[in-house]
Amino acid sequence: MEKVISTAPSSVATSALRAIPFENIIGGPLQACVKAQRLAAQTTVDFIREVGLEDVPVRDPKGEIVKAPRLDKYGNVIKDSKDQPIMDPVLEKKAVYVCFQFIQAGRLVRLNVPMLSIVPIPYIAINTIDISFKANIKAQASAMDQDAITEADDRTSSNYNSSSDTQSSRSFGRSGRWWNKNRSGHNESSYSSDYSRNSMQASISSKKDSVGTRESKYSVEYTMDVAVHASQDSMPAGMAKVLELIGNAMDVCNPEGEFLVNGNPLILRVPLGQANNNSYTITFEAVYKTPEGLLSTSKEDFWLKTMTKDGKPEGKDLLINRNKNRASAQLSKGEYLLSNADGTLTETISVQAIEDASLTTTTEGHTKDTPKS
Repeated sequence: MEKVISTAPSSVATSALRAIPFENIIGGPLQACVKAQRLAAQTTVDFIREVGLEDVPVRDPKGEIVKAPRLDKYGNVIKDSKDQPIMDPVLEKKAVYVCFQFIQAGRLVRLNVPMLSIVPIPYIAINTIDISFKANIKAQASAMDQDAITEADDRTSSNYNSSSDTQSSRSFGRSGRWWNKNRSGHNESSYSSDYSRNSMQASISSKKDSVGTRESKYSVEYTMDVAVHASQDSMPAGMAKVLELIGNAMDVCNPEGEFLVNGNPLILRVPLGQANNNSYTITFEAVYKTPEGLLSTSKEDFWLKTMTKDGKPEGKDLLINRNKNRASAQLSKGEYLLSNADGTLTETISVQAIEDASLTTTTEGHTKDTPKS
């Protein structure tokens, strides 16, 4: 008996182990985590843009909306049918505010809170990545058993067995009796024959060389476990500073707005006997604080006009000098009406003339104070 060991399964298993792409198995999850981190950062940026900011038109110092030519994706100016550039407002980002109204010290006030300061900003970060990989390769050699028969022809062996058994028997019986008037007599004879059994048996056997093979199977099993732990990360230092500044800028405002002026009433000092002389003027400065808490000097937000005896405004807007810090006008003795654009907030501005003996008739008295509420 001869045994032949097959090493093919072992070779195949070893080759399978060498062919495992470890760089993909380990690098794939890491690359996926990096992409996930990038998407998380982009989600944070989109959240701040969509929730915390809005687009508003840019205005010049005079309050006019700044416009610029419309450009295509190649940077070329887009023109209309009359070959004129199409002008669009220049937009800038502005923080979105949430407004709350409540009663403070007996009056209704309004609190403007930035949206980004009261909602959680998503800062999802991957803290740990655990990659567990197991390759289970099973292999077992196979054995072949060979039995050889050495006969005359070295290939065939035969056996023949034969047996024969014969047994027979036969019986027959006959009897007779007759009488003669002259004599009497008795005659008897018998014969028997018995046929019993005939049998024959033969057998033939033949055997050739036989080979028995026991083959084993191998299996390759890959198992990979990836555990990713992510949580809300701490806010970046830059964003934390921005929110700190925004939080400090929260202010309590009048729901209808508020005027900040340099004095009311304004005291105009004039020489003796010049109290009714309208050539003497004083500088009046004002800023309008909107219900949103913004300081505005735009003519679209407020105006100042002369007030008649029955308390109605007349004439043109006297605030002809406007810049980004204040709106101003030269006022003579009298009363004026300061109002916001929709007329929900008004204030009477009074200019009073006081004679000063220290002033000569050629001297104009002017007062210029800083704005105060």
